[in-house]
Amino acid sequence: GPPFDVDSGYGWVDNEGLRTHIEVFCAATAGQLASLAINAGNPELALWAAHQGALVDPLNDDLSAAALDAAAAGHSATALRSEWTRIVRHHNARGVTPNSKLVERWKHHNR
Repeated sequence: GPPFDVDSGYGWVDNEGLRTHIEVFCAATAGQLASLAINAGNPELALWAAHQGALVDPLNDDLSAAALDAAAAGHSATALRSEWTRIVRHHNARGVTPNSKLVERWKHHNR
């Protein structure tokens, strides 16, 4: 993802085969923190964690789902719409659409 782009001076990450491992680890860790924060009743921390993970993997479905869950847990329709807009924008920028599970999650929270 963006933090490890070759243009940023991190070409050695690809040469060593570490880029994917770093991105997967960062996204998984952010997802775990988001889940723990939601379970602890801290949707703000959960949203922050999901956003941090999205910096390295903006199309990560688990992080997108965590962001939607966090926004819904905060009981803010505005935050929920904002998260959905962010998710769709990230997907559209890469020429893809959110998968059906994310769409269903959005519909579930947006009732």
